[in-house]
Amino acid sequence: MAEISEVREDALLGLTALCGDLPVRFLTLIPGSTEWTRKTVSVLRADKLLRRHHKNGVPSLRLTQKGRTLLNRACPERFQPLFTESYLARCRKSDPISVERLHRTAAVYLLMFRAGVRLYPDEKPPFYQLGNPPDFSVPAFYSSLEVKGQGAESTRIKATRAVGLLMGTGYAALVYHTGAAPLKWSSKAEQKLMGAVKGILIRQRIPLSEIEGLMIGANMGTALDLLQSEGGNRRQYFRPDGTFPAMRYLPCDEHGVRLLQLLCRPDLQRRLHARLQSSYGEPVAFPFDSDASMDGNPVLFAYDFDLERLKRFKTGLELFGKQGTVLCFDFQADCLERYLGKAVQLHLLDRAAVWKEVGLR
Repeated sequence: MAEISEVREDALLGLTALCGDLPVRFLTLIPGSTEWTRKTVSVLRADKLLRRHHKNGVPSLRLTQKGRTLLNRACPERFQPLFTESYLARCRKSDPISVERLHRTAAVYLLMFRAGVRLYPDEKPPFYQLGNPPDFSVPAFYSSLEVKGQGAESTRIKATRAVGLLMGTGYAALVYHTGAAPLKWSSKAEQKLMGAVKGILIRQRIPLSEIEGLMIGANMGTALDLLQSEGGNRRQYFRPDGTFPAMRYLPCDEHGVRLLQLLCRPDLQRRLHARLQSSYGEPVAFPFDSDASMDGNPVLFAYDFDLERLKRFKTGLELFGKQGTVLCFDFQADCLERYLGKAVQLHLLDRAAVWKEVGLR
C-alpha cells in the first residue's frame, strides 16, 4: 500500500477529501510550483489514490476507495467525519448545477487553506460546541453543511447561496463564491440565514456585533460586474443591496489569499486603518462614507473592497458634486478607476509595506 510520505502529497489528498471533487483548474492555488503539482498528481494517480473525473467538460480529481481508506487509517479523527453517506452522495451528483456548486466550494476551500484558515474537523471547535469563548486566534471555516446541520431554524433556510461561515476573533462572515458573473441572489434567504447563524452564536454566548458577507470571485473584472449589477430584469442576481452591513470582495488568486489573511483579522485592520489615517486629515461631516479628508474632500480606504461602501461612496460623490480620494492596492486600481470614474483620485498602497506594517509575511 502506498504511504503518505510527503507533506505536500498529504495536503493534496486531504484537500481532495475536503472538496469531494477538486477541479484541475484550481490546482494553481495549491502551494508549490505547477510542475511539482503535475508530478504529484501523476504519482497519486499511479498509486491509485486519486482518479481523474471528467463531467460537463470540466476535468477534476476525486479520491478512490483506496485513497479514502488510506486517509482514514492515517488520521481517522480528521477524515472519518468527512466520509459520510451524504459526502459520497454529493460526489456522485452529476447535474451541472450541483457540480458547479461543488466546484465553487472547492475554490473557497483552497483559498482558505492558502490563507492558513482551519478547515478540518479535528483542528477547529465543532460549530455546535464552540464553547465560551472559542479560540479563533487562527480563523476557522465551517461549510454550509456544518452550519445548517445545527438546528431546525437553519435547516429550513432555502435558496441561500452561502458556501460556509468564516470565524475569527471578533469576526464572522458568511462566504459566497460568485464565479465569473453575478450569482443568483435572494436577499430574504440570506437575511434568514444570517439571523439563524446569529441565533446560534448568541445561544453559545459568542460576543459578536455583526455578521458580514465575503464574496469571492474569479478576478477583479468580476468585482466590477458586481458593483454595476442591478440584479437583472427580475432582480434575481446579486447586487449591492444592503443585505449585509459589509460585503467585501476578493479575487480567487494570490492577491485574494493575502487580502483574506487581513480581512479575518480585525485587529490588523484597525492597526492599518490608524496608520493610514495619520497621513490624512480628520474625517469631515460628509453625509456618506469616508475615513479621512484631504483638502476638504473625502478619503475612502478601499483596500478591503467593501462593495456596499464603494457603492455609497460613488452615490455620495455624484449627489453632492464632490471629488474624492480612494486608497487601494494596485490589483484593485483598474476596477475602481472604471467604476468611480473621474470623480476620484487613486492612491496606491505599497503591498509589501502594508504586509510588513500589519505583521503578515
